[in-house]
Amino acid sequence: MMKRFTVTATLVFASCFLGTLVQAQQPSPLAPIAPILNGETLVAVKIDISQIHFDQLQKLALDAVGQYVTLQGFDEESIDDIKDEAASLLADNLPPVKAMYDDFVAQTGIQDIYFVTSVDLLDTRLPGVIAIPKTGKTNKQLNAIKDFLEEYDLPGGIGYKDLILIPAVPNNKYNAAQFAQSLRDYFKNFQPAEVPALNEAFADSRGDLIRAAVTVPKSLVAILEEKVPPVPFPQAAALLHQVTHDVRWINLQFNPSELHIGAAIQMSSEKAAVKFRKTLLELVDMGIMMTKAGMQEGLTDPQLEKFVPLLTAYFRGLYRAMLPKVRGDQLVYEVDAETSDIAAAVGVGGVMAALLLPAVQAAREAARRMQCSNNLKQIALSMHNFHDARQTFPPAYTVDKDGKPLHSWRVLILPFIEQQALYEQIRLEEPWDSEHNKQFHNVNIPAFQCPSNGQAGPGLNCHYSVVVGKETPFEGSKQLTFGAITDGTSNTVMCVERRDPVCWMDPTSELTYEEVLESGINRSPEGIGSFHTGGLNVVFCDGAVRFLPETVDLEILKAILTKAGGESAMIP
Repeated sequence: MMKRFTVTATLVFASCFLGTLVQAQQPSPLAPIAPILNGETLVAVKIDISQIHFDQLQKLALDAVGQYVTLQGFDEESIDDIKDEAASLLADNLPPVKAMYDDFVAQTGIQDIYFVTSVDLLDTRLPGVIAIPKTGKTNKQLNAIKDFLEEYDLPGGIGYKDLILIPAVPNNKYNAAQFAQSLRDYFKNFQPAEVPALNEAFADSRGDLIRAAVTVPKSLVAILEEKVPPVPFPQAAALLHQVTHDVRWINLQFNPSELHIGAAIQMSSEKAAVKFRKTLLELVDMGIMMTKAGMQEGLTDPQLEKFVPLLTAYFRGLYRAMLPKVRGDQLVYEVDAETSDIAAAVGVGGVMAALLLPAVQAAREAARRMQCSNNLKQIALSMHNFHDARQTFPPAYTVDKDGKPLHSWRVLILPFIEQQALYEQIRLEEPWDSEHNKQFHNVNIPAFQCPSNGQAGPGLNCHYSVVVGKETPFEGSKQLTFGAITDGTSNTVMCVERRDPVCWMDPTSELTYEEVLESGINRSPEGIGSFHTGGLNVVFCDGAVRFLPETVDLEILKAILTKAGGESAMIP
């Protein structure tokens, strides 16, 4: 009996010892890039391209197409047609891509690609470095890698230890040789060192297509504490403090073929993990409040307002479900095709959102379009008031003695749109872009900006123009009266929207009659058009604003732009 026990105990001990020995000898996933890691390393990413399976990607793509068209409310027959078309496109285009990929892998022997960035590397002009291990590759394969880099004009690589290092920069903007030299300079005196946190983070993750680990080096903590300005929200300040003091490492895993996403945040203790998740919950609730306010913005329909609490509740549940869960001293998050309750929430909630959000967005756009209409009414009223005061409409632009444009009509109507103080500061005898007048280029005047047009920026802050031409009410520097509009003020356009913003003071920016007829509506960024669906707002000389569809007939467009063409055409 004792002998049997002794033998059993010996076998158990030997098994444990051998298991421990094998585990200890298991190479780290980061071993191939150990020569470029040290205490300054911030991020390390490993991409295992052997995990790319085109048949699984094809199925995933078709499933995504099916889910999308279902959420959009297509009927069953249309869904089948769209899925068939998508399958046909993939069948035609995916095999050549797969053939190129297989050829690339066969010729280069590449299986793993790494990306590394460090705090000190970010101090240079290099955001990171791509590393390809040379170990196990033949000279033929190494030459194939070199040929590949040259063929696709990728940043010049350098040989370092058993690695090929490539600057992680967009090469279409930078000099490859310059950045290759920057890499040589950086690694010339580089001192590698063990990074236990990175190895631990990778050991905790599974072997997916993409595995990433993030650490918080002490140098980064110092930078964040010294140079980052105070954040406005206490929850954000708390999160930043917890990241710099309680987070040891973060890992991420992603495999699109299996719809697997995983992440873990290693905290200093279980108490720190609970506290960190509580801060995340508070930030989510703050985000929900901002989302609710955004959905309510511009809503004027009481029926749509009823849906806001429903959507708010949905997003709150969705966002909270996506937060990592506390597991000991870690926060963990994992999603795959079979086990995700989030996928079900997105599926059910997505149908609701797909049905309701377009209505909410339509209501918000209707409010923006109404504001745009009011802007044009204000412009037309100012033109009329200008006419009452001066017995003419303002010219499209004023000119100096040599005929050079000085100021836009927008400057001239400032006193009539409650901008008298601004008008008095502008020197009308000097050009619009004189040293003195330049200071007003960036002034934003609400009446000149359509809220649906998100293209405004410094010096590009006006979305409305008159149309200049002998046939129109605005003949350059010539001032016309109501009497010149013989087609009738209700049949003649005064001012139009434009997609491409201009400086509100620029007298050379007006659209010409010929340009408008050539470009049509919403066909050219430089022509007339808008970011409203299907057309644009225009204001007629009688002050009435109408929505002009982009499908309007060219002859009608000609008729309503001219002041004395003998037509009386109206928008159908």
